[in-house]
Amino acid sequence: MFFQGTSTLPGGAKKSPTFTAGLLMTISHLALFLKYGSCGLFLIGLLFTVMSLINPGKSTTLGLPSKNTVFKTNGIYKISQNPMYIGFNCLTLASMLYTLNITVILLGVYSMIIII
Repeated sequence: MFFQGTSTLPGGAKKSPTFTAGLLMTISHLALFLKYGSCGLFLIGLLFTVMSLINPGKSTTLGLPSKNTVFKTNGIYKISQNPMYIGFNCLTLASMLYTLNITVILLGVYSMIIII
Protein backbone atom coordinates (compact mmCIF):
# COMPACT_ATOMS: atom_id res chain seq x y z
CA MET A 1 0.00 0.00 0.00
CA PHE A 2 2.80 2.43 0.83
CA PHE A 3 4.86 1.78 -2.27
CA GLN A 4 4.58 -0.26 -5.41
CA GLY A 5 7.05 -2.88 -6.53
CA THR A 6 10.23 -3.87 -4.78
CA SER A 7 13.31 -1.99 -3.76
CA THR A 8 16.80 -3.17 -2.93
CA LEU A 9 18.26 -3.38 0.53
CA PRO A 10 21.98 -3.06 1.27
CA GLY A 11 23.71 -6.16 -0.05
CA GLY A 12 21.41 -6.46 -3.05
CA ALA A 13 18.51 -8.16 -1.25
CA LYS A 14 15.05 -7.30 -2.52
CA LYS A 15 12.59 -5.71 -0.13
CA SER A 16 9.03 -6.75 -0.77
CA PRO A 17 5.85 -4.84 0.10
CA THR A 18 4.90 -7.60 2.54
CA PHE A 19 8.07 -6.93 4.54
CA THR A 20 7.13 -3.26 4.89
CA ALA A 21 3.52 -4.07 5.70
CA GLY A 22 4.68 -6.56 8.32
CA LEU A 23 6.98 -3.98 9.86
CA LEU A 24 4.18 -1.42 9.95
CA MET A 25 1.88 -3.99 11.57
CA THR A 26 4.54 -4.66 14.21
CA ILE A 27 4.87 -0.94 14.94
CA SER A 28 1.11 -0.54 15.20
CA HIS A 29 0.95 -3.52 17.56
CA LEU A 30 3.65 -1.92 19.70
CA ALA A 31 1.71 1.33 19.78
CA LEU A 32 -1.45 -0.50 20.87
CA PHE A 33 0.50 -2.41 23.52
CA LEU A 34 1.91 0.85 24.90
CA LYS A 35 -1.53 2.50 24.99
CA TYR A 36 -3.32 -0.43 26.65
CA GLY A 37 -0.34 -1.21 28.89
CA SER A 38 -0.22 2.37 30.10
CA CYS A 39 -3.97 2.27 30.84
CA GLY A 40 -3.45 -0.88 32.91
CA LEU A 41 -0.51 0.71 34.72
CA PHE A 42 -2.66 3.79 35.37
CA LEU A 43 -5.35 1.62 36.99
CA ILE A 44 -2.75 -0.16 39.15
CA GLY A 45 -1.32 3.21 40.23
CA LEU A 46 -4.78 4.52 40.99
CA LEU A 47 -5.55 1.41 43.05
CA PHE A 48 -2.36 1.79 45.11
CA THR A 49 -2.99 5.50 45.67
CA VAL A 50 -6.62 5.08 46.70
CA MET A 51 -5.86 2.10 48.96
CA SER A 52 -3.11 4.05 50.70
CA LEU A 53 -5.55 6.90 51.34
CA ILE A 54 -8.34 4.61 52.58
CA ASN A 55 -6.23 2.41 54.83
CA PRO A 56 -3.67 4.63 56.59
CA GLY A 57 -4.79 3.67 60.09
CA LYS A 58 -4.14 5.73 63.21
CA SER A 59 -0.37 5.58 62.73
CA THR A 60 -0.39 8.43 60.25
CA THR A 61 1.07 11.57 61.81
CA LEU A 62 2.93 14.63 60.70
CA GLY A 63 6.35 15.05 62.24
CA LEU A 64 7.39 12.91 65.17
CA PRO A 65 4.58 10.87 66.77
CA SER A 66 3.77 11.80 70.36
CA LYS A 67 2.16 8.41 71.10
CA ASN A 68 3.26 4.88 70.39
CA THR A 69 2.40 3.88 66.84
CA VAL A 70 2.00 0.47 65.26
CA PHE A 71 4.13 -0.67 62.37
CA LYS A 72 1.55 -1.69 59.75
CA THR A 73 2.19 -4.97 57.96
CA ASN A 74 -1.31 -5.90 56.80
CA GLY A 75 -3.45 -4.94 53.82
CA ILE A 76 -1.70 -2.94 51.13
CA TYR A 77 1.26 -2.47 53.47
CA LYS A 78 2.22 -6.15 52.98
CA ILE A 79 3.40 -5.15 49.50
CA SER A 80 5.07 -1.84 50.37
CA GLN A 81 5.47 0.43 53.36
CA ASN A 82 4.92 3.38 51.01
CA PRO A 83 2.08 2.34 48.68
CA MET A 84 1.35 5.95 47.75
CA TYR A 85 4.84 6.27 46.26
CA ILE A 86 4.26 3.12 44.20
CA GLY A 87 0.94 4.56 43.06
CA PHE A 88 2.44 7.90 42.09
CA ASN A 89 5.31 6.23 40.22
CA CYS A 90 2.86 3.98 38.33
CA LEU A 91 0.74 6.99 37.39
CA THR A 92 3.84 8.86 36.20
CA LEU A 93 5.13 5.89 34.21
CA ALA A 94 1.68 5.39 32.65
CA SER A 95 1.58 9.00 31.48
CA MET A 96 5.09 8.68 30.06
CA LEU A 97 4.19 5.56 28.08
CA TYR A 98 0.83 6.87 26.93
CA THR A 99 2.02 10.19 25.56
CA LEU A 100 5.58 9.29 24.47
CA ASN A 101 6.27 13.01 24.69
CA ILE A 102 9.89 13.91 25.47
CA THR A 103 8.85 16.69 27.87
CA VAL A 104 6.54 14.37 29.81
CA ILE A 105 9.23 11.67 29.88
CA LEU A 106 11.91 14.05 31.19
CA LEU A 107 9.61 15.52 33.83
CA GLY A 108 8.42 12.03 34.77
CA VAL A 109 11.95 10.71 35.23
CA TYR A 110 12.81 13.79 37.26
CA SER A 111 9.78 13.36 39.54
CA MET A 112 10.47 9.65 40.01
CA ILE A 113 14.07 10.43 41.03
CA ILE A 114 12.88 13.10 43.48
CA ILE A 115 10.33 10.72 45.08
CA ILE A 116 12.94 8.03 45.64
